[in-house]
Amino acid sequence: MARRHADDNVVCWVICCRRDARLRPATPGYPTISSAFDRAARDIRDGRDVQESLDEAVDTIERDIADNRDYGFHE
Repeated sequence: MARRHADDNVVCWVICCRRDARLRPATPGYPTISSAFDRAARDIRDGRDVQESLDEAVDTIERDIADNRDYGFHE
């Protein structure tokens, strides 16, 4: 019985993934963007000023893009 339940969970997970999964953006800067957004969300959750947190995330992302020469997208 336990095995059947585990199989049902896997089937449900696969169906949900097929229906709802989205590919992440195709950009080499994605890890920095994701990390900066995650940090901002945690800071906001912990009571930090929203605008300050998001401004810092934008600064981090823009600095990463500049440091990497726009990742070659404007050449």
